[in-house]
Amino acid sequence: MPYLETNHWSEPDSKSLTRIIGHKSINEVVSELSDSLFKKFEDDIDYFSVSHATKGEEDFPAGLFSCFAIKGGSEGHRVCIYVLEGSESTCHDIASIKTFSGMDVALDMAAHITRLLYQEEEL
Repeated sequence: MPYLETNHWSEPDSKSLTRIIGHKSINEVVSELSDSLFKKFEDDIDYFSVSHATKGEEDFPAGLFSCFAIKGGSEGHRVCIYVLEGSESTCHDIASIKTFSGMDVALDMAAHITRLLYQEEEL
């Protein structure tokens, strides 16, 4: 599959239509993001992990994706991945990436992840 999917889809029916039959887990989606990031930024990633506030086996939430770079608390930079869900905008802290390669690389990572989540870039 060339694009990142957060859902599991049925096989096409007689009219070539598919439907959502389930949601991928947070761990599944983060694993696919991680694979893509390590291909592109292998030497720049210190770590990539699911958030402590998230249970990785839970369904990946549907909603608006937010991915941004911040300066780390002690050193380096982090890329944060969040999903805003529902009309009350429940915010799910999904994962973070740590880099010591500078803000420009962190911003490039955030842009790459955002494009993957919105299917504007292939895996």
